[in-house]
Amino acid sequence: GEQPSAPYSDVQSLLCDTLLHGMQFERAVDCYRDALVGMRAHLQPGAPLIVATLIRLGSTLQQMSQTQQALQYYEDAVRTVPASDRATRSEALRGRGRVLLDLDRADEAERDLRQAYELRRELSGEGNGFTWFCASQWGRALLRQGRLREAEAIQRESLQRLRTIMGAQAYQVGMLSSTLADTLLATPGRRDDGIALQREALAVVEATYPEPHPRWAEYATPLAVALYERGDVDALREAETISARSAAAAASEQAKGNESAATLARAVHVSCLRKLGRPQEADAEWTSLQSAPATGRPVATELALWLGRARGATP
Repeated sequence: GEQPSAPYSDVQSLLCDTLLHGMQFERAVDCYRDALVGMRAHLQPGAPLIVATLIRLGSTLQQMSQTQQALQYYEDAVRTVPASDRATRSEALRGRGRVLLDLDRADEAERDLRQAYELRRELSGEGNGFTWFCASQWGRALLRQGRLREAEAIQRESLQRLRTIMGAQAYQVGMLSSTLADTLLATPGRRDDGIALQREALAVVEATYPEPHPRWAEYATPLAVALYERGDVDALREAETISARSAAAAASEQAKGNESAATLARAVHVSCLRKLGRPQEADAEWTSLQSAPATGRPVATELALWLGRARGATP
């Protein structure tokens, strides 16, 4: 049978979780990897602690834009989780589906995210908020497949259900509002609706993570992008201001290990400066960006990939 959990592994996992919650991503990854070595020496491959650590590694590496490594850990989690542990299987499938979306493998992502939602609904029922978070994530895959009406329908229901369960000001409501906003922004003729909803999302998130927290920047940058895409002078001016603030927040010490977020916000800022007729400022910032790309890819490529993910398009 399964050997008992090694106490030091439990303690080390708590330390790793603390680093992750403090957004010290690189240190958290090293910590989880060290813990995993000890766990594998004492526990069976499908032990809950091992599978949970694989999932946390996948999630953390995805936040760091290291998607191929993230996928490997999620693959291990999906392969080793016992069939009887449906809750953890749902979590592993959801994580793998999100990474597959980042890798533009929309059909495989839709399969995983739909299964994750169905498992969660069977386990927790429709009165559980996490059920609707999983449903909203499935909607992201539908969006990437071009199934806009289906994506909006499931995401709108998810948002309404979560507001009822958790209250309109819960941080998780902001997350689902932002997801639905992406779908509206990708739908012809719905840009203003998407911008309005992204503003609501940012306001809700800001109550829990006020500027300059890096989480605030994660919701401010999509608003800046949407305003930039609208293209009128007032929208561009607002986008320029928001993207500058977002870049500063994303570059803070608290966001160490996820520098790509700051790179993306700065790239949006450069685009706004060019549109507003401020080429010297734009050139100076672009030169700075090109000299030290944070993600290992050219900045222009990274921005195109990010915009494609955010808007449901294939780059």
